Amino acid sequence: MQSNNVNKDNSFNIIMGSRLKLYRNIEGYKFTNKLEVEEGRRLSEKVTDILANNIENIKVINLWEDEEIENGSIYKESGIITEKFNKNKDFASFLINKEKKLYVMINEENHIRLQIENSGNNIKEMYNTLNDIDDLLEENLNYSFDEKFGYLTPNIKNIGTAFTCSIIMHLPMLTSRDRITNINKGLKRIGMAMQGLYGEKAKAYGDVYEIYNEITTGISEEEILENLLTVSENIKNEEINIREEVLEKYSEEIEDRVFRAYGILKNARILNWLEAMALISDLRLGAELSLIDMNKCDLDKIMILTRDSVMKENLNKMLSSRELRIERAKLVKELI
Repeated sequence: MQSNNVNKDNSFNIIMGSRLKLYRNIEGYKFTNKLEVEEGRRLSEKVTDILANNIENIKVINLWEDEEIENGSIYKESGIITEKFNKNKDFASFLINKEKKLYVMINEENHIRLQIENSGNNIKEMYNTLNDIDDLLEENLNYSFDEKFGYLTPNIKNIGTAFTCSIIMHLPMLTSRDRITNINKGLKRIGMAMQGLYGEKAKAYGDVYEIYNEITTGISEEEILENLLTVSENIKNEEINIREEVLEKYSEEIEDRVFRAYGILKNARILNWLEAMALISDLRLGAELSLIDMNKCDLDKIMILTRDSVMKENLNKMLSSRELRIERAKLVKELI
């Protein structure tokens, strides 16, 4: 369980994943908030036909025929399924290629949302995949595009490139030093921002943050990617510097924090989600520093699987808050 090789400088340890999204709308169709059901289904079928005939191993689900995705809390908690998508379930479709981690939402807020995500920081490769699919669609469809404003979207914040990208990072040391607010202020000045992946407003449960671009106009997709890579590298280095400093001065305290978290998670009989998130964050820090031999991706999954809504769906029964905390402790013990 314990590892003797402390690993202080590995970007994959800190960078948990990346996520890229492209928003597109089709000329000649109303935006989704004005679409009639029949027209929406025609649009959906047109897009799914193009993708299904050109991409291998892609699964197509029409929400008006199958409620599998509508009820999929895992997709909801990871931000793939949104309330706007469920609102349009009478004419919305969902496509997924698990191998490429590619998701296509049709008739959500936009006619098309292309999304690809992966662990690590290989966003240039991910962008190439997304761009190829975008080119495929553009060859067969007329996008709503204006020479002055770029790609048109119902949300004015997304016009221009209609492209957003983000990197997800685990930043427990920057959090403990109260550095997040100042970092975010600096990001805002260059059209970027960061927020907790799990939590509300300024809270970031599990010390997990998403760094993303806010500006989509007056800048190319490639420039957005380069800016994100640069700022994420700077943030990563800040986190590493604090880790090195703390390890040098307080290595026993860090080890105690990690193994105390392991002991509680492995032996607790009752766990609320916020406590579990804090302890899993400590455990992930231990895995990142090679203090404890645990799979980081498994810990990331536990953060999602232990959420109230996901647990209720997976257990498929009504539970009181006390019963839910008991079941969470059992689940965490089993998964760890």
